[in-house]
Amino acid sequence: ANVTGDMLVTENAADLSPYGLDKPQAKATAKYKDGATATFLIGNMTAAGNSYYMMKQGDPRIVTVWQNVGNTYINPVDLLLAKQKITVTKDDITYLKVVKNGTATVELTQTSDISKVSISAWTITQPWKRSVDSEELDAYLTKAFALSLGDIVEGKPADLSKYGLDKPKYELTLKNDKVTEVLQFGSDKDDYNTYVKFAGSDTVYTVSSSSLDFLSTTAYKLMDKMIILVNIPSALGVKFDGLDQSVNMGIEQVPDTDSKGEVRKDSNGKTMYTQKFTLDGKELADEQARAFYQLCIGLPTHSEIDPARKPADSVTPVATLTYTRNEEPKEIKVEFLPYDPDFYAVRYNGSVDFLIRKAKVQAVADAIPKLRDNSLVTPEPTEGALPTPDPAAATAEATAAPPASTPAPAKAPDNTGGTVMLVIILAGVVVAGILLMVVMRKKK
Repeated sequence: ANVTGDMLVTENAADLSPYGLDKPQAKATAKYKDGATATFLIGNMTAAGNSYYMMKQGDPRIVTVWQNVGNTYINPVDLLLAKQKITVTKDDITYLKVVKNGTATVELTQTSDISKVSISAWTITQPWKRSVDSEELDAYLTKAFALSLGDIVEGKPADLSKYGLDKPKYELTLKNDKVTEVLQFGSDKDDYNTYVKFAGSDTVYTVSSSSLDFLSTTAYKLMDKMIILVNIPSALGVKFDGLDQSVNMGIEQVPDTDSKGEVRKDSNGKTMYTQKFTLDGKELADEQARAFYQLCIGLPTHSEIDPARKPADSVTPVATLTYTRNEEPKEIKVEFLPYDPDFYAVRYNGSVDFLIRKAKVQAVADAIPKLRDNSLVTPEPTEGALPTPDPAAATAEATAAPPASTPAPAKAPDNTGGTVMLVIILAGVVVAGILLMVVMRKKK
């Protein structure tokens, strides 16, 4: 190989120590095709920080060579290693887990079919089992797969602790149908880079620290915030009991038919159903039933609960929401437990992990009398969406007098006086014109 010096430092150095060439960092011997050999010595880095001192053994001249050339000699094995790449992609990933300081903070698993208790093909399996918010997940995976390994730092370090990789702060597991890849993240190299390596490999790399923000994302950030979304085709009934109200709404699944009376099928060949509703055994109007069902499945969690303040298992719920279904699980129960003046704790599947605003649960209880007298309107969507207009309220507003804060419509201006004045002026102009013509004729 040809090695070209960047700058000649001295023709004949009497003392090699100022250049670090008395005890060189690296010594490399090249053997050429004709059998000749040459040995090159790499000394200290220059004050500029972008080059090294170098000399050929037996030649008194000292030159500088660019840093990348010097690094090739100082750490040749490491720098010539093939850089390992992340082969799992956003398009084929089926599993992801983030472990922080030995504890799983997020575990995501892709399911083969969308569950009828979920609207997503992904499930959070740790720290609890929940369906995910698809938009949040897409943004999360986009950040995760923007990850790019930087330079190789060392090929086979004797001590991983100097990189913080003996006890990684984070561990990221990615899987697709073919491979499993585990990345371990250690301490920061500087303000901009963090040490990282693949589990089972010795090679240490750097990675941009700013690209690792996604590792601190909580599972709650990624989850669908609704307590439970029971798709109506799987429901046989919903019951609410508590807060001085009780109701049992039955749901009958009836095969849907077309205009010819034939049973309709979906794209997978499965029978499509429509629903008939009953209230305490009596027929219930479709619009009323769906409005109440929407209220129930639309109950949103507010936040994770403080583990230190979880209610005891023996605490009696103030209200219970129960779904019965035509498939497993046959029954889904959600209990609302006393917590503080503003929130209930939510017990679901025997676990208490989240809080909900009391007002949200009270809205379900308040809807029951309206459901009974057939006056329940479609509930407003969750926060952040446009409210659904209330037809009854709109009618009332249309027939009522305008509120005091709304000015009455202004009367159209009365221009009668203005019109009369304009006619008078025009008449005066005409008369003046006639008089002027008379005067001019007399002069002639």
